[in-house]
Amino acid sequence: MDAEEASPYIVFVIQLQALADGRWELLVDDQSQTQTIPLQPATFVVRLRRMNALGLLRGSIELDGSGVTAVFQSNAQLAALLRAWLFDHTNSTASN
Repeated sequence: MDAEEASPYIVFVIQLQALADGRWELLVDDQSQTQTIPLQPATFVVRLRRMNALGLLRGSIELDGSGVTAVFQSNAQLAALLRAWLFDHTNSTASN
């Protein structure tokens, strides 16, 4: 890839899919290859803290028991995205 074509963004398209036998898998497409990964049971601990009245959120996500943590900063859009994924089952993901 030419330097002028390089993007500062790293894009992953991740799909969570149910298999016929009741297991789950992740389909990960990272622009250079596509991988299907069997989904392993995991518990993630997400900590969010609202920093001000504007809705700035700071937080972390940890793979429980692993010691691996990622910190992030966002706004109310992150909370809206999580609510839409976890609680709003009226929207079809096929249309996105």
